[in-house]
Amino acid sequence: MNLLLDIGNTRVKWAQWQGGRLHAGGALSHEAFLEALASATIAKPEAVHIACVGGTELRASFDAAISACWGLRASWAAPHAEFGGLRNAYAEPERLGVDRWLAMLAGRHRVGGAVLVVDAGSALTLDCVDAHGQHRGGLIVPGLGMARRSLFSDTGQVRFPLARPCAPEHEGAWGRDTEQAVKFGVLWNAVGLVEYMAKQAAEALGSPPACLLTGGDGAQLGPWLRIAHTPCADLVLEGLCLQAGWELVI
Repeated sequence: MNLLLDIGNTRVKWAQWQGGRLHAGGALSHEAFLEALASATIAKPEAVHIACVGGTELRASFDAAISACWGLRASWAAPHAEFGGLRNAYAEPERLGVDRWLAMLAGRHRVGGAVLVVDAGSALTLDCVDAHGQHRGGLIVPGLGMARRSLFSDTGQVRFPLARPCAPEHEGAWGRDTEQAVKFGVLWNAVGLVEYMAKQAAEALGSPPACLLTGGDGAQLGPWLRIAHTPCADLVLEGLCLQAGWELVI
């Protein structure tokens, strides 16, 4: 059994790879996952492969914990100029976020053609890959939670609990109080961007690319999208498998 970690800005997702398939693990905050390692609640793997968008201090804490717990040296994924038929659009490939790179790698593996990868995490990212595996480029904007919180920091009168997402069964698209107005405004801003860029991608590529939706807020965003899309919760972990050279059956 091999262990895969997707270390995001706020939490760690993990899964186990065995026999060509991913087996669900879970998701915890950074601190909770490190505590789980220290208490040996996760079985020792043969190898550990990690995708991380955090800085050197976060990487060092995970390296130390994995070494102390299992005596293993983790393998850290990085974006490439080209890998597995996917070609990076960045002039400096290493500057592309590893999570975006791996999600595109998995997306191309899934659809075998043009793909638009939408990752609704702390940031909302969109990346377009054509049918020949050329990354056409991407976009990065604040995610749903980040956008809502920005109104707290930059306005004096916008105050409300942030816990409840917008429910799809809500009548209409307009908020009837400040909380709803902000949440719907942020939501429709994200929906509009995804739908507009899907249209732009279709025009640029000559036909609509498959749209894959991933990320922690994918379940909030997905019900509101009026374009065909496929939820794929573990795209980054799938890409991590592929870049590690492991067989992956979807």
